[in-house]
Amino acid sequence: GTLSIIDRKKNMFKMAQGEYISSERLEGIFLRCSLVGQIFVYGNSYKDQILAIVVPDPLSLIPHCTKAGVPDVVPFRTEGWKEGFA
Repeated sequence: GTLSIIDRKKNMFKMAQGEYISSERLEGIFLRCSLVGQIFVYGNSYKDQILAIVVPDPLSLIPHCTKAGVPDVVPFRTEGWKEGFA
């Protein structure tokens, strides 16, 4: 058999300056924004910054950008796009 880790080993980590950060709490705060589809927060105890990788939600982002006047935003198909990510 094999062992697969599919989640974090720890939910909190200590930054270089001694501050404790809860990655799960930060992810929950960012996920309240409708433009965020997925987020991953990473921290290293030897660094004094954290890193967040954010995947936007296309169903919210494209209409938002179009409404805000962002040029060159091409709407995508609304049917069948979810199957492409399965």
